[in-house]
Amino acid sequence: RLSWSEAPATTGEMPAPDVLAHVKSLLASTSVDEEVREYVGDMASELLTEGEPGRSAEAMVEELVDAAGPMLGEFIDDAAIAALFQSAVRHFTGGEDGEGPHALAAGNDDDRSIDLCLDLRGIILAFAGKVLLKPTNLRLVRGGKYGVVGQNGAGKTTLLTRLAAGDIHGWPKDLRCVFVQHEVLAAEETSVLAFVEAHAVETGADKSDAVSCLEAVGFTQDSMRKTVAQLSGGWRMRLALARAMLQKADLLLLDEPTNHLDVGAVEWLASHLISLAHTTVLVVSHDYDFLADVATNIVHFEDQTLTAFEGGFQGFRREKPNLVLPRMKKHLVDEIEKRAAADGVAAVGHGHDASNAGERSSKMRSAALAGVSLEDLGTRASARGGGGFASAMSSGLGGGVAKSAQAKPLISFPDPGPLDGIKNRQQVVLRVDELGFAYPGAHAPVLDGVNARVTLSSRVAIVGANGAGKTTLLKNIVGELEPGSGSIWKHHNLRVSYIAQHSMHHLESNVDMPPKEYIQNRFFLGRDKELAAMATMEMGDDDRAAMKVKGNVCEILGRAMKGGSLCYEVRKTGDRPGVTRWEPAEFLKAPYVAKMTRHYDEKLKASQSGLDIRPLTSAEVYAHLSDFGISRELADGKIKRMSGGQKSRLVLAAAMWTKPHVIALDEPTNYLDNETLAALTEALRKFKGGVLTVSHNAGFVADLCTDSWRVYQGKVTSSQEGAGAGAGKRSAAARRKARADEKEAAKVSESADADVNENESSGRGAFAPGSVDVDRTVTGVLASRPTAIDLRIEQFSMQVNGQELVRDCALELNAGRRYGLLGANGCGKSNLLAAIANREVPVPAHLDVYHLREEAEPSQRTALQAVVDHIEREVNRLQALEASILSEGGVGDERLQPLYERLEALDPATFESRAAELLHGLGFDRAMMRRATEDMSGGWRMRVALARALFAAPALLLLDEPTNH
Repeated sequence: RLSWSEAPATTGEMPAPDVLAHVKSLLASTSVDEEVREYVGDMASELLTEGEPGRSAEAMVEELVDAAGPMLGEFIDDAAIAALFQSAVRHFTGGEDGEGPHALAAGNDDDRSIDLCLDLRGIILAFAGKVLLKPTNLRLVRGGKYGVVGQNGAGKTTLLTRLAAGDIHGWPKDLRCVFVQHEVLAAEETSVLAFVEAHAVETGADKSDAVSCLEAVGFTQDSMRKTVAQLSGGWRMRLALARAMLQKADLLLLDEPTNHLDVGAVEWLASHLISLAHTTVLVVSHDYDFLADVATNIVHFEDQTLTAFEGGFQGFRREKPNLVLPRMKKHLVDEIEKRAAADGVAAVGHGHDASNAGERSSKMRSAALAGVSLEDLGTRASARGGGGFASAMSSGLGGGVAKSAQAKPLISFPDPGPLDGIKNRQQVVLRVDELGFAYPGAHAPVLDGVNARVTLSSRVAIVGANGAGKTTLLKNIVGELEPGSGSIWKHHNLRVSYIAQHSMHHLESNVDMPPKEYIQNRFFLGRDKELAAMATMEMGDDDRAAMKVKGNVCEILGRAMKGGSLCYEVRKTGDRPGVTRWEPAEFLKAPYVAKMTRHYDEKLKASQSGLDIRPLTSAEVYAHLSDFGISRELADGKIKRMSGGQKSRLVLAAAMWTKPHVIALDEPTNYLDNETLAALTEALRKFKGGVLTVSHNAGFVADLCTDSWRVYQGKVTSSQEGAGAGAGKRSAAARRKARADEKEAAKVSESADADVNENESSGRGAFAPGSVDVDRTVTGVLASRPTAIDLRIEQFSMQVNGQELVRDCALELNAGRRYGLLGANGCGKSNLLAAIANREVPVPAHLDVYHLREEAEPSQRTALQAVVDHIEREVNRLQALEASILSEGGVGDERLQPLYERLEALDPATFESRAAELLHGLGFDRAMMRRATEDMSGGWRMRVALARALFAAPALLLLDEPTNH
């Protein structure tokens, strides 16, 4: 039962440890024995914090005197005893020292000028009979941005849930509170726009705001017409945010909002939350970089108390310098370590001790495979007690003492065991050949001609833009979706486990079960019930009807290698009893028979893993769950009472019960605290099978993966092989077709390049003015993060031909904004644009700049061809930049995600139609589009140049007098 009790504001201001210390300090100057002081302090602390709510101060003093007076009477008189406990009660209620650390506020009670959004006193939070929060004040300033941090299971999500319900004494009736708990999980076939409009009607919001809210989170007119079911996890989270925006909340509650969001979307979300000047935001997140950008205050949820830290996450770091923060970028971790060293505190997490040298060497070799140095990857995550990295989260983000190397890891994966015929971990155990897949009703396939291969040593990150098809590829590989074309071969004894993007999907129908019972029920009789329910294995009515047709296969009885071919022993409908026959696997192509052979294969795999003899006794299940940090107490409680992180560990434990050879993880870091994330990373590194993962967590990918498969416009490319993720295994016909396509592309590229005017600068807009004839000196310091999509240059100065035009200014350009540049002739406007375009100021390489100054060059290419040629060169440039980033920063480099988004938007199949649409908007008719640019006036060639710029849609578009001509 979930309860939220209220106690009057006169109780519960100080936590138990402070009362204990206060009482002991008062008794230190008396003749009371040390053991008695300790005992009385403990007793006073317990009676005050766990006593009946609603007591007056006099009643608390009387209770303490009655309990401890006889013991203290041997040392001090009655007046001293009464004075002692009156002081203890005043200290507990905050009357002696002001508000205690329980009180959560951005200002003092006496400051009447503060505009409070919420002011709750003496609240107590309990869940399933367990106290999560002792009597506490909750005061939130209007417009404040509060980040909530703490271990999984502390009660962060429960706190937000109860606030969202609003069923608390003293809750303001007119307060509009909106809770974004997770991405939209509905699999509706209605369009995105209709879905939001329907929500507006339900909540009484303005239906006309639906389009503007969707556009604000990145939806286009085309994507608004998609159904909700077609959206990826990242776009579903954006949809949830758009739905929340409709209600114009006074208090916005967010639970792990960055889950499923790529780098660009997280940057946008941070900017959006900061812009909500009159909305109070309370956000639970393990993404500390996000909190550093957003939060004005940090609330630390630990030991049933809330402690507020002012100064945002930076202030929290100053107070808690000895943290292990595997989610933070390296430059932030370096800053923490620097501050800790300056304060004389040993920051946890260096991992440079001698005993860890072997592990560090292994990490360096792994990182080298991904083309990245160990130092570039930032902080390394590890299991609890795994050498130099011990998670401070286990001691409440506090810095405590690191666990010993001998301590049991929080997460331990079982050994999958050998596979017949597989002599080493580099042999292929799963192969994808020419895979194609399209969702029903879709205009184009999501995957087309995909080739990939997996070994037991694979550590693969599947990357790409939101909606590119990463999850679709993973679902095809594990068997949750049926391929539309091509084939997926797996070793006949290969066991594959899959953890879905929406990990609670695995638990949603079992939330009233205890975790122990869930494991026992799911794997009863040695079979995984969830595996049998997959689309590629579930037997429908049509399949069962086909089995009854005379001459059709109705039962699979055995499997063996005969004459070098894999064969199955089958019984057919109408055969005499006892008559069976052996059929080669390649002859058993009927869909229902393929499902039957898969069922039989899974039965044998279960036998090989030991599931048929692995007992589902309570003791065995308890032991397995403990390998994933789930205690016996949690194992016997109901699943619905577990926190998000604990549920994630349960999903992991269930997936590993079968001892899989390959594990497929879709966004596995969602809902995990730092301790669990570190433990998961270390366990996956030590795992003796293959790993496929989809994740936007750059640190996790950099720590774990040695290869990446980029999903781009239906194709998959491996960073390790520089071609299809299984190029060496493609059919001869596929290889011939690929070579022919490459030759044709080369001819087109050569033809286009021959027509390009030499004055064009690297395919990125027109020639920069003054780059040859102008003596220009520019200085400035990059103040924004090197990976950010916003740009801020400080101490910016510019001299042209010895004349100072700009002196010591701050230049700030934010993504999505439109800036007009005004000034007298000769003041330096064009030179400023040229300096930015030529990167004479420190513009990060991942921010692509397009500088348009002149009309398109005259040539024999038509207007349409001139636009398409330019975009093809832009795609080549972006692909070269991708290769450079991969070699420099590895597969986990966060600069890759916005690059993938750009490449996904530039679909070659739509080049001509999009170019024609842009030219039409600029006044071209069909005949004009087919005219050579050399036959056009300067005004029409300027329109061609504008079409190129609009098509390229760069991060930074610089236009110098675009309306000329």
